[in-house]
Amino acid sequence: MAVVLSNSTCTSPPINQMATPAARKRLMKENIAMEDQPPPFGFARPDERDILKWHYVLRGPPDSDYTGGEYHGTLSFPAQYPFKPPEIKMITPSGRFQVNTSICTTFSSFHPASWNPAWSVASILTGLLSFFLDDEIGTGGIHSTRSERLLMASKSRSVNRQNKQFAEVFSDLIEPHASPSLDEILDKAAPHPLVPPSPSPAHPTLTHHSPSNPQRSLWDKWRWALLLLLAVVISRISHH
Repeated sequence: MAVVLSNSTCTSPPINQMATPAARKRLMKENIAMEDQPPPFGFARPDERDILKWHYVLRGPPDSDYTGGEYHGTLSFPAQYPFKPPEIKMITPSGRFQVNTSICTTFSSFHPASWNPAWSVASILTGLLSFFLDDEIGTGGIHSTRSERLLMASKSRSVNRQNKQFAEVFSDLIEPHASPSLDEILDKAAPHPLVPPSPSPAHPTLTHHSPSNPQRSLWDKWRWALLLLLAVVISRISHH
């Protein structure tokens, strides 16, 4: 899954709101898979009233600019999913993406020609987290300092719980005695450390732009972990 931003070519088409039978079947299947085995540092579920509208949450990995952060956003799927990609937004202030603004990547609605129907909600979250840890700026992205991002991360949990949609969609996971709790789900980490896999044309790749801060080596470890996880997720989807 190549992650690319481009200010000049990013034009997101409108999202239709009536799911086809194929889209509904696929998304229901993915919802079951997500509840059973969410990807590391991520979780998502559909709105009970609209199978095409999903809410996701990402955890900022340790030793990153977003350590401990909890980032809520939406995936708005087209009626033709999985043959067309979703619109992706982040709602929680992060210092990385503009709030409530479409994010331009090659696995979002900005670039339907580069979308692969084998990709899933889980692989979208994994790709988005990898891109989240990068610093490339394009449509939907913003510049912030490390200290600003860490401050936002420290406030993110409180911000989310004041968000009515977030509190409604994830109510069963954020109540006092939830088991598992949202925190427990999000803190599930990828296997670590990982040996970087050899490049393979059989799996999508993530475009990498090295961070300029001292966290580069840690970033690289998380990136390779996410890259390998992405290949595993896509392999599972392809064989079902």
